[in-house]
Amino acid sequence: MAKPKADRKAKGSEPQTERDDKGQFVNGNEGGPGRNTIYTDEIGDTIEARLASGETLIAIWRDEGMPGEGTVRGWALNPQHPFYAKYTRGRELGYMRMADELIDILDDGQNDWMERHGQDDAGWAANGEHISRSRLRFEGRKWLLSKALPKIYGDKVALTDAEGGKLVIEFST
Repeated sequence: MAKPKADRKAKGSEPQTERDDKGQFVNGNEGGPGRNTIYTDEIGDTIEARLASGETLIAIWRDEGMPGEGTVRGWALNPQHPFYAKYTRGRELGYMRMADELIDILDDGQNDWMERHGQDDAGWAANGEHISRSRLRFEGRKWLLSKALPKIYGDKVALTDAEGGKLVIEFST
């Protein structure tokens, strides 16, 4: 009898610590034609560099010869796996790149205006669609950064008393 759905774990969701006969980390939960499920330093370095350059894991997984989602997430969630530190570094550098992109998005006014050529409305007009899209790109990245790296990009919360002074906590026994 099959387990109820609530008790099932997602395919590849558990960290893998199995090794093959050559000592390589493997994940037997997924595979298929063209999917590499054996960890090598070369694959780990490639994924780390691509994450650091701002690529998403989805874009990386789509490439032929790269491991699938469950495999990479299994490696990344396992603190004993050699990929664990590489994933953390790659993600952090990718988020820092994303923060740099915020400046570019704010400074790019290239398509904010469009020229109209109609008889009644000739001239320049604000391109509301482009401006809204830029705002959405900026706000989405800003929100993600505040959650992914809260110590650097999150809102600072200061605990103060009603007058804005130091908050003093007193315990009574």
